[in-house]
Amino acid sequence: MRVQDCLLYLFGNADAARRIAHSQTALLTGLLLVFTAAIARRYDALYLPASWTWWAGPIIVSVLSSLLVFIFVRRILRLRKAPSRLGQYATFLGLFWMTAPCAWLYALPFEAHLDSLAAAQANLALVALVAVWRVAILTRAMQAITEAPFSLCLIAILFPAALEAAALALSAPVSNTTLPLAAMGGIRLIDPSEVFLHSAHVVVFYVSLILLIGLRLCYVRIRRKSSFDSAPFPVPSHGPVFSSPFFVALAALGVWIGVSIPSQTRQRGLHHAESLADQSDWAGLSSYLQTLAPQQLPTPLQLPPDVYSWWGLNGLGKLLEALPDSPPIWIGETYRKHASTAFQHLETRSISVHRMEPIAALLTHGPKLPRFPQLLDDRAPELQGILSKVCDPAHTFQYYGDHSELLNLYLLDGSTVPIRYPILWEPRRKLILYGMEQAMGSLPKRVGLPPFDPEIVETLELERCRRLTLRLTFRLNFENDDRNTVYLYLPRSHETDSPPRRLPAVLALHPTHPLGKGVVDGQSEEPNRAYGRELADRGYIVLAPDYPSFGDSKDYDFKAVSYVSGTMKGIFNHIRCVDYLVTRPDVDPARLGVIGHSLGGHNAIFAAAFDERLQVAVSSCGWTPFHYYYNGNPTGWSSDRYMPRIRDRFALDPNQIPFDFYECIAALAPRAFFSNSPLHDDNFDVHGVRKAEPVIAKVYELHHARDRFQIRHPDAGHDFPPEVREEAYRFIDSIIGPPVE
Repeated sequence: MRVQDCLLYLFGNADAARRIAHSQTALLTGLLLVFTAAIARRYDALYLPASWTWWAGPIIVSVLSSLLVFIFVRRILRLRKAPSRLGQYATFLGLFWMTAPCAWLYALPFEAHLDSLAAAQANLALVALVAVWRVAILTRAMQAITEAPFSLCLIAILFPAALEAAALALSAPVSNTTLPLAAMGGIRLIDPSEVFLHSAHVVVFYVSLILLIGLRLCYVRIRRKSSFDSAPFPVPSHGPVFSSPFFVALAALGVWIGVSIPSQTRQRGLHHAESLADQSDWAGLSSYLQTLAPQQLPTPLQLPPDVYSWWGLNGLGKLLEALPDSPPIWIGETYRKHASTAFQHLETRSISVHRMEPIAALLTHGPKLPRFPQLLDDRAPELQGILSKVCDPAHTFQYYGDHSELLNLYLLDGSTVPIRYPILWEPRRKLILYGMEQAMGSLPKRVGLPPFDPEIVETLELERCRRLTLRLTFRLNFENDDRNTVYLYLPRSHETDSPPRRLPAVLALHPTHPLGKGVVDGQSEEPNRAYGRELADRGYIVLAPDYPSFGDSKDYDFKAVSYVSGTMKGIFNHIRCVDYLVTRPDVDPARLGVIGHSLGGHNAIFAAAFDERLQVAVSSCGWTPFHYYYNGNPTGWSSDRYMPRIRDRFALDPNQIPFDFYECIAALAPRAFFSNSPLHDDNFDVHGVRKAEPVIAKVYELHHARDRFQIRHPDAGHDFPPEVREEAYRFIDSIIGPPVE
């Protein structure tokens, strides 16, 4: 065998194949070439001195693979018996190993120049190219040695190769991260390349299966028409074991070792980092990384831990905790990608109470990473899915004892995450509504409800608006009758608009008074309660309903209905009022608000908490924390008209009531809220309002909407003075108006 035979053999030269088959140096030379191919495959993906699998694996796999192919070659080509079958196999193994230089193509550094997915695709294309090339070389070699037809030689080589490919592809689901195709091509498993490779294994399996069926059918047809009898299969018979091709292969091995040194220097740094991670020395890993520059590590960076496992997810959280508040930019950017992948994988996993630690750590220490808020926004769907699992109100509600503790989020295991970003507020808001429903009863579903069937009872022409008295259906189903009378104010300024111009609309909720909605119309002895008509005069469409047991609903029987509380019945009615408003062609559904005094003041808060369509809420003399309501005596809240559970289930104890006004108002953020809380209100103590104000303000600051939270303290009693009322109207104008051009 000559040196040039090694090169000619790779391009299908028949004479070169024959000389290699008879040469005693082929086996040892081929073994050296297998070592060079192993280096080419793994030098930029593994620290070679730390492992023996990079060289032992290819040798073991090639021996088994070549033995499988040789068995099929003997059977399909019907090789004549030789003095030694082992000698025949040695010849074939030499020919098999001499194709190893084909795998030098794996050394192309795609990872350094392409993203992970493109690099995986390029490397997989190389795997296919090398496989086809080696099949072609061995097919040509078998034809030259045995003088068999090319078609039979191709079947003899390709059938076991396809069988092996199908078996490897089938093993992928149980191979975890060591996917066979990744190992064959030295492909790095970096998201999203892993997903691509899993799909590639499926494709390989079905293609191999089809190929096997086709080859079998072709073999049967060829054998029927062929009487071929193969020539004797040669065994190594001449030439020195250590000839010039062996020393050239040895020199090639030295060259590949030299080529790998720069990459191996970088891999050594990564190996040390991985060793620290394996020891769970996260503080040590943090300190070590800060001594490096990114060019001292492989490209792309694959710093530990591996977030594809729970151990890695836990490790990522502990590493983030160990990092300084302002880590070097390259470290921050690297672990920002880790965190992004972690959120993606956590969303797809089943999360138990024992697996809260990595989630809590990511959300608590993630702010150390650059552009972390943007990361949360980018991964919003995944994060919302995670939070829905780990912040289930039914399981986490037990941890919220202090209702003024607004910016802490509890997970299933009781661990706490500080709420630093708006996206983390949503599960806290859902828990607030859950707590309200524990005292008020569940909000009925608004699905399959009967139509409103509006009936005009009366029309009153006023100077600047028209007041319609409507009767609307608010019933939950067709079995009970619940017709409600409302005032609907329509501004005259837009009567001539055709088609109707869409105007902002406000829900005006009345205070405690037998007249009900008549109070906001100015029919009572209190002139400072006519905010319904005043807003209509300003150009708003206004809807004023009666609260159950007042006005036209004075005969409402709270005990005869299925609602847990009168409060929830009121909330449902008010939401249905909004439902009616958005059906009108003259109402802009994006510009809705609610206003109320006293009874109407807290009902405005409750309605806006449950109905996010209400963009602004004004509450006059409507709230104070329960501990400040008549010195902590919430008896006034416990009647059938309000929330009987406060008495029956929560023992009139503010510490047991499952919600408070800190939360109710915070639940509106970032929507606008204006409160009139007079200094001398004898119902709703201003001291409680003042205690709650800075707490709620922090939630609005979280949403960058501090100016949308306003409280005024006029020197007045339980009243809605003209100057504060005017300021409230201007506040509404700034959010959903002004309606008049």
